[in-house]
Amino acid sequence: MSTYFRVDGGSNSITNYYMGQSGKEKDWSWDANVSRNLSGDFKDGDGITTPSSSKSTSTNFKITKKLSDKHELTATYDSYKADYKYTALWEPALKNGKVDNQNYKFILNSDFDGNTTNVLSFVNLDNDTDFNGYKTKTNTKRITDQLSTQLGNHLLTAGFEFSHDKVITFNGKKMMNRAFFLQDQFDITDQLKLTAGVRHDNNSGFGKHTTPSANLGYTFNNDRTNVYVSYSEYFIPPSPSNLYSAAYGNPNIKPETGNTKEIGINHKFDDTFVLSAHAFKRYSENRIGYVYPKYTNVGDEKARGWDIQLKKQFTPQFSTYVGYTHSVIDATAQRAKNVDGYVPKGAWDIGLDYDNKDFNASLIGKGVIDRMGPQSADAVDAFFPATTYFVWDASMNYNVNKNAKIYFKVNNIFDKFYAEHSNARYNWSADPDGQWWRAPGRSFLVGMEYAF
Repeated sequence: MSTYFRVDGGSNSITNYYMGQSGKEKDWSWDANVSRNLSGDFKDGDGITTPSSSKSTSTNFKITKKLSDKHELTATYDSYKADYKYTALWEPALKNGKVDNQNYKFILNSDFDGNTTNVLSFVNLDNDTDFNGYKTKTNTKRITDQLSTQLGNHLLTAGFEFSHDKVITFNGKKMMNRAFFLQDQFDITDQLKLTAGVRHDNNSGFGKHTTPSANLGYTFNNDRTNVYVSYSEYFIPPSPSNLYSAAYGNPNIKPETGNTKEIGINHKFDDTFVLSAHAFKRYSENRIGYVYPKYTNVGDEKARGWDIQLKKQFTPQFSTYVGYTHSVIDATAQRAKNVDGYVPKGAWDIGLDYDNKDFNASLIGKGVIDRMGPQSADAVDAFFPATTYFVWDASMNYNVNKNAKIYFKVNNIFDKFYAEHSNARYNWSADPDGQWWRAPGRSFLVGMEYAF
């Protein structure tokens, strides 16, 4: 049995407490933890203070009972409760919010003979939000069963899913979805593998939909290179929040359907150097999105893009990675290119890691390339304070002994002034400086963890 406690604090009135315990006794095992998180006003990279406050509590509990050599039952409970206030500089007063989300699940795992397994689960989700007086309360119940069996070169998976949604704050409005699925993972040869499947949904509000998928992959003889090509179709019914959120809901939304085509390669130059690259093309009908002041169908959408990642282990202690993603999303009937310019044309992920027994450190960089905002008739010159920028974070951990650890983090090291959201589109005649949802500037966090 292990019990652990963590406390940290730093800039922006941040204080966090975390306590947990995990253990095992005969046929029982468990993991439980609770955390309390507090934060306040923050300064952006321009030195301007944004009023903000948040008080949240998270509780998580998991317990597993081994029923026999073939079966085990797991129960989990998760809770998140929060009170928060926030504003943007253009708003006249703080907005208030409350969240009270709770869910529990039961999972029965069965392994009958080493070749046949089954996972049966029941999930209950209760979501209760209050957005500045707009209250939305929903309940979701879901039952899923998935049976897998190995038959020669085929791994067959079949199952069903039944979900029931109830919007309590919308006169108890109910929605149901029934789905059946089948998949075959076929090892044609040692190098060539085909995975194909089909899913059939029957939705109480949006009818029947069948969505196939297939993935063909080939691994070369040296086992260092794998290539694949895939095709999949999808059906996404509007969520209860999309339809009936008190603040943003729209009961007239249609389901989103579409397909995605993808190709990719994974190559290992040696045991220390790995490359991955992928390209995709997606077509969506009745794309679901947010257009002020509510969720809606933004129209048919075409998207395409590619990404590449490199990982290198220079020494046993030092490693690095770099990745780049390029996205092109065509304009729709209601949104400009790249989702009103919110999705950047390019994005970088860069990391450096050092791990030497009792001390480890990391440096992480996130780069945004050409987040332009809506390039349309109602666009403004300064929709965002920066359209291309990097934000760098760092952390260090030191194990004082086998029980105690201290750590230090700094976010936005170079105090970059940027924003990821903006109100400039709707108040284009006003000074755009006051229309940005400013992101936090440089901040620090120091903490300790003790286990016994």
